[in-house]
Amino acid sequence: MNEQLKPCPFCGGEAKTYMKHKRIGLTLWVQCTKCNAETVGYCPKDDLESFEECKKLAIEAWNRRTYEQKKF
Repeated sequence: MNEQLKPCPFCGGEAKTYMKHKRIGLTLWVQCTKCNAETVGYCPKDDLESFEECKKLAIEAWNRRTYEQKKF
């Protein structure tokens, strides 16, 4: 999956995907590099298929907006 992350909805900063290995598995989230706003963590099982699905969920959560501003 190579979906582009939208800018931060709060400050317009760049967003990045992060991953941390914990005792219960991996946690993936998206976080703004400027204001540190972030999505909740998504914890997959320790297999590649779960990893890709959770990465997709984190990116979709970050890119979700209540509305999209239309350019005229």
